[in-house]
Amino acid sequence: VDKPITVQPTVSITSLTEGQCVKGDVAVTASATDTQSVDFIKETSFLGSDNTAPYSMVVGFRSKGKPKNVQVKVVAWNAGLSAEDSITVVDGGCDSGSSDTPKPAKCSDGKDNDRDGLIDFPEDPECTSEQDDNERR
Repeated sequence: VDKPITVQPTVSITSLTEGQCVKGDVAVTASATDTQSVDFIKETSFLGSDNTAPYSMVVGFRSKGKPKNVQVKVVAWNAGLSAEDSITVVDGGCDSGSSDTPKPAKCSDGKDNDRDGLIDFPEDPECTSEQDDNERR
């Protein structure tokens, strides 16, 4: 009897950077390979899973008063194997009074921006990558 081949998944957060100031509702997006789903965790709180690429979840940042460091983590799973990536962002205290978090690119925002029935990379062939900001060619 052959044993099934299990591949170690990979995952990385693609929509935020280490130390970035965030405020309000922010889309956290992850890129992953060889995975069945990606879990999203803020500090020690499980927020939910996404099992469709691009893996994304809206996370609320609502710090009152002083800015605070908050860990955001993503975990990819494949047949009992896991991989994780985490970053620390600053919740609140953004100089502009709003988040300096960039909007996700149109090819990774979970929307059908060009109304062709296809959503984001890699499903929409007009998207060349998750960072592509043009769903129309």
